[in-house]
Amino acid sequence: MIKDNDRKVESAIINKGRNEWSGPLQHVHPVDIHVRGEIGRRIELTNIQNLLKLDYDRDFLRPYQQRIPHPSQGKVNESDNPLYIGLGENIDAIVFMAAHTGNPEIIKLKDYLIEAIIRTQDKDGYIGLFEQEPDNEQLYKRYTWGDIGFIALALANNYRFFDNTLSRDSARLIVRFMVNTCRQNPPERSVIANEFSIPFYEMALEVYRITGDGEILQFIKEAKLGCSYAINVAKISDWDDDLFQAGWHAPRAGTRSLCHVYRYLDRMYSQLLLNRIEPSDKYTHMARKFYTALVRREKSGMVITGAIGKHEGWWENQDGSEGLGETCVSVYSTWFFEEMINLDEDLRYGDIMERIIYNHLFAAQSPEGRHLRYFTPFSGTRPYYSHDTYCCPGNFRRGISRLPLHVYYQFKEGIAINLYSSSDAVVQLASGMLVKIKQETCYPTDGSVEITVTPSQPVVFPLYLRLPRWCKRPIMVVNDEPPLRCAAVAVIKRQWKDGDRIRLSLPMSWRLIKGRELQANRVAVMRGPVVFCLNRTFNHLPKEMKLRDITIDPTSLGEPYKDDRIRPDGMAVRVMAWSPGMVVLSPPDLELILSEFPDPDGEEIYFYTADIDSAEDDELIE
Repeated sequence: MIKDNDRKVESAIINKGRNEWSGPLQHVHPVDIHVRGEIGRRIELTNIQNLLKLDYDRDFLRPYQQRIPHPSQGKVNESDNPLYIGLGENIDAIVFMAAHTGNPEIIKLKDYLIEAIIRTQDKDGYIGLFEQEPDNEQLYKRYTWGDIGFIALALANNYRFFDNTLSRDSARLIVRFMVNTCRQNPPERSVIANEFSIPFYEMALEVYRITGDGEILQFIKEAKLGCSYAINVAKISDWDDDLFQAGWHAPRAGTRSLCHVYRYLDRMYSQLLLNRIEPSDKYTHMARKFYTALVRREKSGMVITGAIGKHEGWWENQDGSEGLGETCVSVYSTWFFEEMINLDEDLRYGDIMERIIYNHLFAAQSPEGRHLRYFTPFSGTRPYYSHDTYCCPGNFRRGISRLPLHVYYQFKEGIAINLYSSSDAVVQLASGMLVKIKQETCYPTDGSVEITVTPSQPVVFPLYLRLPRWCKRPIMVVNDEPPLRCAAVAVIKRQWKDGDRIRLSLPMSWRLIKGRELQANRVAVMRGPVVFCLNRTFNHLPKEMKLRDITIDPTSLGEPYKDDRIRPDGMAVRVMAWSPGMVVLSPPDLELILSEFPDPDGEEIYFYTADIDSAEDDELIE
């Protein structure tokens, strides 16, 4: 049994739960979660092999310390002419990593970067790559607005988790600088139609959360943000977009515009956060419209790996080739679906979250952890991004740093388990009671999960378990009571006492998922939440062979076997197949090995099948 004072909280991390958003879903503080399994491994991999390997002085800090005249044009990431670095994104990731892991090297790095960037701040609050111009004109050019916004967001989170008042004051000064600059400029400049308005709303809401500054909240609601060729310029309360009707991949009349999915998700995510403060349909209607377009049966915007968009714009024909699935979008869509859980009090959105995480997010990182991807197609080769800077590498690190927050929630009057991963957490109920939760599982290698519940004293509360829709017959046993069969979400309300145990069985079988649009008449192979792919090199297939025209024999899919090329306890499967053009009445001429989608050399996931009747619809498509 645990007691209230048994939690080991680092002295630097205080004021837990400070000014949490209202709503049925509340995060568990990252210091109270320890995640193992594949999620924990990815966190450690990102810390040791990525965050601690970067050259922060050369690639990130120096441009801010030296400042340059704002270029009229230039190429991103050239050391003598950068347009966007992404320092704030990286500091933000490091803040969350430091809070979660307590790693001394990560904490030291966090403190160094924050102290260094605050030293570059002008008295009026400006921090940036470029010299200040008359009327702070530099703030409206290219990516400056978003660049300074991410820095303020990182500083605000450093105050939340480490009570660093200097960070809080610096973040507030940044927001004040942005607000004052906008209000002091001529009326036409009240429309902030700059190229990279991300993440103003998100950042300003966070600064409002830690300061309670009502003027900031008012400006959030009155500011018009946008970019004429990528997202409507509008107030956050007025924003709507008719591209749902026109087809988002189609340019608007007379322009080269497209729906920039990253911008859309950032704004919808911020709307849902604002809805927690001031509930209103005006903050939720775009999210519902977007979700409907994602999961509709025809022209849906989400592909089977959980990716959304192609070449950064909306795409709805299921094309999985070059340019599919910007990493920024994968990260923000995970956060978007979490806010949908809060909005609808429905854990089933977690099914999409785990699909994204175990496939598209993990595939955006090389197995050794150092290299990252901007896009991750499922048809064709997947090149790594050539730089450590810019938006997608930074947002990948942010996404990984927040994974512990998605495992457990304080949910309504109880506790919800959203992701299955070996882990320990101490969750505070709405009543203030402390409950220790422990998971033991090899998920996603198999679907056996053992959950131990240890409250500080016997207490009645509901425990919510997300039961994935891919599992047809989940079985749950509480202590030695008779097995229970449930669907979608299990709710166990009882008096919990020290050592209560739940054994959850989520049987995993092979599923052939029907392709849609460009993938019609083909199938993808899935097991649990994981999509399987074909690695041309590993299977010794000729370069000229069109992999998507291979026909697989679904009856030959055997038991998965251990394949640790990509991850410890990873899985692969053998399948018999016919080469493109072969008649399926003849014996199969290929014996192939399919590997998990994060295989860095995977080139295809859709194939013809000798038995299309054995295929089923994607359970996430409505």
